[in-house]
Amino acid sequence: MGLYAKNREEWCLSHLASLSLSGTTVAFYDTLGPQAVEFVLTQTKLQTISCAKNYLPSLTLLKTQGKAQHLKNLVIFEDYGEPIDAQQIKDAQEAGINVYTYSDVIAAGAKYVGNRHPEPTPETIMLLCYTSGTTGNPKAAKLLHKNFVATCCGVQYTGANFTENDTYISYLPMAHSFE
Repeated sequence: MGLYAKNREEWCLSHLASLSLSGTTVAFYDTLGPQAVEFVLTQTKLQTISCAKNYLPSLTLLKTQGKAQHLKNLVIFEDYGEPIDAQQIKDAQEAGINVYTYSDVIAAGAKYVGNRHPEPTPETIMLLCYTSGTTGNPKAAKLLHKNFVATCCGVQYTGANFTENDTYISYLPMAHSFE
């Protein structure tokens, strides 16, 4: 599943949901140009992207131009009650893209609470983290679940004792591997 937005809560929760289902996420920088987005979409053959509404027109255009052939679903973080251009949704649907809101997906998934899903293994790919593509086509780093666990253990080893009461200030794009 692709994730395409500036840092926001829905980005994090969508990523965690994908991880819990042994899914792999592909993080898009919000500053990627159309050629870089096309390259990543072609390379990964993504079918679903969760994104901010401002990416709906550009993703629809790529699909219409035949540059995002595998793209079938967009999950828009904003709800229909927020200003979303109805024509943009219609254009996406006419291009063969199903458009859902984040709330739609949460509501649909509520009936599956408690169902068992395949648990990720240490070798399960957690994230494909692409470079920004400033020196040519973006290049992907493959991060496995064991990489994330090793990082968490390393932080604990330093003596840092983070709890749910701590606050984290995010300063890099969520698509950045350090973030």
